[in-house]
Amino acid sequence: GDSAALNAMLDAAIDNRADLILLTSTTGLQAAARKIKTIPVVFGNVANPILTGAGKSFQDHLPNITGVSTMADYEGMAHAIRECMPNAKRVGTLFAPAELNSVFNKDALAASLKTIGVELFALPVATPTELSDAAMSLAAAHPDLICQTVGNMLDSASTPLAVAARKESIPLFAFLSHWAEKGGAAVAVARDFEEAGYDMAGLAIRILNGERPADIPFQVVSRSRLTINRTNAAQCGLILPASLVKRADVVLEK
Repeated sequence: GDSAALNAMLDAAIDNRADLILLTSTTGLQAAARKIKTIPVVFGNVANPILTGAGKSFQDHLPNITGVSTMADYEGMAHAIRECMPNAKRVGTLFAPAELNSVFNKDALAASLKTIGVELFALPVATPTELSDAAMSLAAAHPDLICQTVGNMLDSASTPLAVAARKESIPLFAFLSHWAEKGGAAVAVARDFEEAGYDMAGLAIRILNGERPADIPFQVVSRSRLTINRTNAAQCGLILPASLVKRADVVLEK
């Protein structure tokens, strides 16, 4: 979180004529896009690299930068929702208007849900202290389910959302595996961050072997993980279809 130290490290990389810079954060990529002009940069753990200034699109980007986006699997989540709840018409989520990624994630989920005829009801949250009340308000609006998008502030909303959803018997879906593993989510469709590391390393090897970053489009991590929690599903009355259970990477029962 120390931007001065980050800039100093990038300056050191330039001074030491690094062959390659590896970055694993949105903040790091933002700084590199401003400062690094000739050294090849490979990024990972960045949801939307376009918002950082690294490019205009996944194909049209700064010539020295490429990498792996961990953008959430919105299409996979829409498919899981339709599979679990074929009659769902309205999905609830919280979002942080001050966070570019949070707004992007909210809009992207809305677009994916629209393709299956489902409306997204999004409730704004300004500060962490509002999370508990916002979660209760969201559940009180009685959406068919809650599907929480990812955001810096909202990553800590697992407990208040689980409490609110359980109180109203509303299924909770999430884009982070640990929400199903240790929280109250019944279903989680999450990008595989370990696999993203392998993807990132593969790009670095290609560049060290002579390929130009300019010729390598930004990529999305090659694998998602489906985690389901039978206990959490049962507590809200959600019947998990056999097809979903069969293709899940992790099936939990507390």
